Amino acid sequence: MPLRKLASGQFEIEVDSEENSVLVFSECFARGWTAYIDGVPTDILAANVCSMAVALPPGEHKVEFYFWPSSLTWGFCISLGMFSIMIIVVIRSARRQRIPQLVRSESNMSGNPKHP
Repeated sequence: MPLRKLASGQFEIEVDSEENSVLVFSECFARGWTAYIDGVPTDILAANVCSMAVALPPGEHKVEFYFWPSSLTWGFCISLGMFSIMIIVVIRSARRQRIPQLVRSESNMSGNPKHP
């Protein structure tokens, strides 16, 4: 049973069992892990207090584990939102600084310079 690490938080293993069995994966059980058996989502069980396990039916199977906690999704959304706000503020600030310059240049072209 060779275990392959696909990327950080992604593992894959191919197993062959003759009867119903349990595959114990010695990674800490935490929210955010999802497991798939032959591409079909399956429940992750707690094993040996802190490890993960999945119930396997008989036969050859490809078991995949992926870690993507909801906090990562929230963090990405908040970061994207803040970045968008920052871009809007920078664009508006640039436009506000440019408009007075345009007004001054137009008044100089018409021959009516503004006197302070």
